[in-house]
Amino acid sequence: MRSAICEHKKENSTISQKDMQAWVQQKFDLTISQSTISNTLKRASKYLSNEMKNSDVKRHKSAKYPDLEKVLYEWFFQMKDKVNMSEEIIQGKARYGIKSYRRFGESGSVIMENIENALPGIRSKLDQFQLKDIYNMDETGLFYRWEADHSLATKQLEGCKKDKERITVVVCCNGDGSDKVPFWVIGKYANPTCFKNMNMNNLNCKYRSNKKAWMTGLLFQDFVGWFDKRMNGRKVLLIVDNCPTHPKVVEGLRNV
Repeated sequence: MRSAICEHKKENSTISQKDMQAWVQQKFDLTISQSTISNTLKRASKYLSNEMKNSDVKRHKSAKYPDLEKVLYEWFFQMKDKVNMSEEIIQGKARYGIKSYRRFGESGSVIMENIENALPGIRSKLDQFQLKDIYNMDETGLFYRWEADHSLATKQLEGCKKDKERITVVVCCNGDGSDKVPFWVIGKYANPTCFKNMNMNNLNCKYRSNKKAWMTGLLFQDFVGWFDKRMNGRKVLLIVDNCPTHPKVVEGLRNV
């Protein structure tokens, strides 16, 4: 606000301090004394120089080689889905609004034509079941020791190496939300210290383990077999993705 007062006085050199009070009241909805305005104007050179230093206005330069940059722009759109672009690769990013974006999910691997062709068959299969009998299952990695990137502090904090200790959580639920299947948790250790002197059968989840704490084909078959028995005579549809650890055929199922 002080720099704005100085700037206004610079543009209106004959304005009185009383009129400056009225201007501040109208522009900032603040009531300040004439002494505050007087002290501010005495330091006008300081406030105006700071304003110039802190200005974030960017000058937009015209392209030196417009034909080259047009070709670069076209190349970017051809390659952006195939390689991760860096600022070093794309020097003209600001001119065309190219920024650094994080890639999310796996949607870029989906071939839309295949999806459109498969949709009628998928809908036909879903129509054979009630919503309560359609289940979806997926896994997610939980890096439970991973620290947040941001923190409150009085100064810049030094970063440290991320702890990539993880578990895998298997989540499954039916279409209307009436049956939330207990979690399956996959850890690295068969008998974690935190479970010492505990009956693991009394946990509110099913615990399994392997060296990498990942889902495997054997664990998937174990889950599906357990899930099949849990349905207890109900005919249900279990939807999973085409992950390599999800075998297309699981023998011995009666309800799925």
